[in-house]
Amino acid sequence: MSFRPLFRSALSRQDINECLDLLFDGYGLATMTGDLSDKQQIALRNDVLFRVLVYTGMRRAEATALREWDWDSANRTLLIRRGKGGKERVAVLADKTNTSRDLINELMRWHDSTWLIPSSRRGWRSKLVDNRPLSENSVYNIIRGIGTQAGMTRRLRPHDLRRTFITQALEGGASIADVMAQVGHARAETTLRYAQAVEAASRWQRISF
Repeated sequence: MSFRPLFRSALSRQDINECLDLLFDGYGLATMTGDLSDKQQIALRNDVLFRVLVYTGMRRAEATALREWDWDSANRTLLIRRGKGGKERVAVLADKTNTSRDLINELMRWHDSTWLIPSSRRGWRSKLVDNRPLSENSVYNIIRGIGTQAGMTRRLRPHDLRRTFITQALEGGASIADVMAQVGHARAETTLRYAQAVEAASRWQRISF
């Protein structure tokens, strides 16, 4: 698996799907029987974390601050209360399938925490913990571990999933205004840097011989 250098560390759709397949293998069949072990619950939590980051483009600090009541399953939106600069915004879960929505709802069935993405206890008795959120450092380590398991040649970081969302959204035809509103960019110039890279890739396809 490799990164596309033009977009630095942004993942391709194939990369995303390979990561999701890897994560699903850690718990997937058990969801059909409704009997998840502690280890499988953590695997489900990690899948939800990856999906929230890559399908919303939110920052890891924003993801760790999410509460269960910030999730609107019917509209597939997440209320970000602690955005950069203290700004509040609503992010859409941009997965065209029902899978990400259903997995978030499934995770909520397996813990009593008010945090949408709960922490977990370390050690041989690892399990989800109800009374504290996932730390930013834990998010970093989880995402890095996913990249390692997926065979990536360079370190995968939470911010890479934010870059991935922005790149995929712009490649799909989203406007600068839509992307700014979704990811919380304060200045259009920040989003435009991604748009210029996307346009350059499109131009290369048109003019190369």
